[in-house]
Amino acid sequence: MADLTGPVDVFAWALHGHLIMTRGRLEHYRAGEFLGVLGCMGYNGRFGTQDDGVDGCTAQDYRFDFQQTIDITDASRRVTIQPNDELRMVCEFNSIGRDDVTRAGFGSEDEMCQMYIYTSPGEHVTTNFAFTSQAVMTVDDDRGDAWEAEWWSPSG
Repeated sequence: MADLTGPVDVFAWALHGHLIMTRGRLEHYRAGEFLGVLGCMGYNGRFGTQDDGVDGCTAQDYRFDFQQTIDITDASRRVTIQPNDELRMVCEFNSIGRDDVTRAGFGSEDEMCQMYIYTSPGEHVTTNFAFTSQAVMTVDDDRGDAWEAEWWSPSG
């Protein structure tokens, strides 16, 4: 994370999408090595279950009508992000049953894939908002087959 001047600890997170988002996770990498997930909903079978969504996923899948901020109350479980670490946001959507094209946007019928992380100390963060520069797309087709097209790989 080039926008950090020093390490920051993540003490809470919130996943945000709209009506057809089904699950999401934030992956943490250092020097190209996968360190774990942070802010994970809906991937219990892959990462296990943890109430705080760190190194495991919350028990519930993502639901548009039940968005929440998850506190990492146990300080020993807080994730430290260092300058030059990389974060990869992955979201999955299910548009089966929709007749129209789903577009990225701010309306509830549009979609987005966002993770808000709450960090301290604040003075180490130089930019308060960041966008990804490379996309990852996961498609769940009408047969229930999931496949992932990636245009991203951790540097290192």
